[in-house]
Amino acid sequence: MDYSLFVVAVLYIMPAYVANASAVLFRGKIRIDQGHKFFDGRPILGKGKTIEGFLIGVLAGFAYSVVQFGIISFPSVLTGFLLAVGAMSGDLAGSFIKRRLNLKSGELAPFLDQWDFIFGAFFAVYLGALFSLSELPSITVALLILVITVFVHLAANAFAYVMGIKEVPW
Repeated sequence: MDYSLFVVAVLYIMPAYVANASAVLFRGKIRIDQGHKFFDGRPILGKGKTIEGFLIGVLAGFAYSVVQFGIISFPSVLTGFLLAVGAMSGDLAGSFIKRRLNLKSGELAPFLDQWDFIFGAFFAVYLGALFSLSELPSITVALLILVITVFVHLAANAFAYVMGIKEVPW
């Protein structure tokens, strides 16, 4: 069996994975929404969305991309940076959507929980590609990333739950 597409998919999306995981590990205290409510009376974002978590996520994803690029020259460092920024921004968008759906922080939202950061990463890279600043994955690789991410996300969250890092196993 040829695993090359699987390897390409994982290597391509790793800066986003690292960014997303790092924000959970290094939470922070200063809420991005400062505890303000949206006009619907609900919080703007979840209580765990912090400035420190966002910045550490971006820095960790970017640092990872620098190291990976130094070893295998893929993807470009700028693509890695955009994947990290996009992942963190997508995670915020997912949190915003969950609040609009009246879901509490940590409440299960199938596929939104797994894909918000991936779609944010794809969107940032797409914007970069419009200006020839980043490399888009093929459609096949992008679809494979979506499938892989469901399983990686569930496994990582279950592990974080067992380790006491997350309050829920999803």
